[in-house]
Amino acid sequence: MSKELIIVESPTKARHIKSLLNNEYDVISTYGHIYKIADTLDEGIGVDFNSWLVDYIAINQKTIEMIQAAALQSSRIYLASDPDREGEAISYALLKLLNLKNDKVRISYHEITKKAILEALQNPHEVDCNLSDAQETRAIIDKVVGYKLSRFVKSAIGAISAGRVQSVALRIICEREEEINNFIPQEYYLLWANFPNFRAAYDVSDVVSVDKPLAKKILEEAVNPFTVKDISVNEASRHYYMPYKTSTLLQDAVKKLKLTSYKTMQAAQSLFQSGLITYHRTTDTALDRGFIFACRKYIETNYGTEYMGYPISKESTGAHEGIRPTNINNTPDSLKLNPVEYKLYEMIYKQTLASVMSPSIRRKTDLIVTSHGWDFKATSTLLTFLGCEKVLPRQVDSDQIILPSLQVGSQLSALSVVEEQKFTTPPYRYNQASLIKKLEDENIGRPSTYAYIATVITTRDYVLVERGYYQPTQLGIYLNKVLVDNFDSFINIAYTSTLEEALDQISTGAEEKKQVLTSFYDKFQNLLSLANPNNYQALPKPKSLYPKPLEPSEKCPNCGGDLVLQENKYKHQEFIACSNFPKCKYVRSLNGVVNATAPKLKRKVSSKRKKTAKKDLKLS
Repeated sequence: MSKELIIVESPTKARHIKSLLNNEYDVISTYGHIYKIADTLDEGIGVDFNSWLVDYIAINQKTIEMIQAAALQSSRIYLASDPDREGEAISYALLKLLNLKNDKVRISYHEITKKAILEALQNPHEVDCNLSDAQETRAIIDKVVGYKLSRFVKSAIGAISAGRVQSVALRIICEREEEINNFIPQEYYLLWANFPNFRAAYDVSDVVSVDKPLAKKILEEAVNPFTVKDISVNEASRHYYMPYKTSTLLQDAVKKLKLTSYKTMQAAQSLFQSGLITYHRTTDTALDRGFIFACRKYIETNYGTEYMGYPISKESTGAHEGIRPTNINNTPDSLKLNPVEYKLYEMIYKQTLASVMSPSIRRKTDLIVTSHGWDFKATSTLLTFLGCEKVLPRQVDSDQIILPSLQVGSQLSALSVVEEQKFTTPPYRYNQASLIKKLEDENIGRPSTYAYIATVITTRDYVLVERGYYQPTQLGIYLNKVLVDNFDSFINIAYTSTLEEALDQISTGAEEKKQVLTSFYDKFQNLLSLANPNNYQALPKPKSLYPKPLEPSEKCPNCGGDLVLQENKYKHQEFIACSNFPKCKYVRSLNGVVNATAPKLKRKVSSKRKKTAKKDLKLS
């Protein structure tokens, strides 16, 4: 008896779904996308710039044949790739490959649990062609820009490549570096009135900052006695936590766990495919109503009724959710996870749990004392109810000052009134967390691209990561100059954000794919036609970070060439190699272990694979 077939994009995901379902279903994987844009047609980019038809090439012919064979043996087919544009594009490609009618073949789910999969199987729907069009449009634009812009910058300054979104990220980093270099510190003063049990700061609410003359005037006139001018006591409840979305997950993973965005998404992918968290590429923070109910019951049982609350964000309508555990009873310590997955899951678990707990309550007391018209303010904050901070404490309140019991009109004697000279500081360089926040705030990129953007600019040697912060290299500064000189109206925040909005419009059917592509291409091609790479021949060619000469110098024992320090671009591990590579393949590790051949520095497609690849499929 033939079975129903479920096609997903990941073998790990396929195995987990198979384990959840009975033997009525076969589950197979596409191993990601099954086609990619070929290096054919106009300028070897695989796209016809007039009709916007795309020439696709098979990525792995054996995988395609396996899928076709499984489809022939099945009684029904379900396309079950991820619930985003990438996933919809994969499902659309399968729809065309298998000649399926677009009628109840697509299933969507945001967590890999038996309940979610069975509900999805009961509610199949059409493949969303608008979402697929949006993804194809992004892929076309990125390939056109990547190929043409890379050729230009390589000719101009020898840079390896340039891309549409990562070039904007580089520009953001370079502009911040310029701000830092041009920053001029400004002097200002803080003033304190020290009393026996507390100290009060001069209230600068009426001035931007205190300069030297004003500080001197205050010190001369603010003398004993001081009078209590005002006492205000307020009790405020604060709910600090919301469920994670992709950007906030990446930011907290950098700040709290010291994980790179790449490692974070890798671990999140594993947790999702194992059925432990909901889908990790999302811009939403809503939670499923059933999960909220289960979470509140868990809080009541383990913490008490007074800790039961509701999340700040709206309940999920079923279309999108924030990143959360699939089961609140799956505590971090009850699972067998590797160290990175454990840390990330624990962070997601606690954030989600805290978001459904009641708010914490603090009593804040503001005391204002005055002398000859100069007001000084002291504040005391006391945590009176933990609420969500039972799970995630925000701060230690034990070091907060306790203000004495006073009445308005009471007089006090200050032990001293002192000044503290300060200087304004330049803005911080971006790290991965702040760069991702900037990209999100400016509507640049999407959840699936944040990690790639934050990683690729370092692998191209355009920026260094110094103590966790991005600093542009000389090559990165030159590249940004070339791009700003010639493509200022294209490689910038405003236009990139506008293009993202256009892609969103395609995904909802409000914009036509061809119109967006034509508008983009006319603008880009016009700028490219005016750009002249010869204008930058006078720039000194920046040296790549690698290879580096050895100190002291050393000769290759095989050919007599100079030995240099190299870096594996994928693992970022240094090793020693012959400068005559690839003619001489001598290589050794830093600890002296000699290998027969050099490590692979660049992946190549075999000629055999090229011959078997199909080039006759048109998905447009």
